[in-house]
Amino acid sequence: MKIPYTEHVTNETVLSRVQGKESSVKSHKLNHFGHTARHNSLAKDIILGQILGKRRQAGQKKQWLDDLKERTDHTNPNLVTLAQDRGTYRRFAHVVAHAR
Repeated sequence: MKIPYTEHVTNETVLSRVQGKESSVKSHKLNHFGHTARHNSLAKDIILGQILGKRRQAGQKKQWLDDLKERTDHTNPNLVTLAQDRGTYRRFAHVVAHAR
């Protein structure tokens, strides 16, 4: 997409530009998760919601992993173990991203 932040485009404009490229966005998100899930890092802890502490006062927020499960229609809560085997996860991500 390569939309610089200096353009100050609205969310609706971005969504209209993305129409037809959903598989690309889904593929990128799945690939990023697979890469992050294979490493022990702060990013992995944040994605999986393992950071301890208090949340700000508000309703329940949708987590990154919840969105990923919704996009993949994958009911197995353990996508991390699937991502440990890189070849299997890449095939899984390709099938999910390009499914119609």
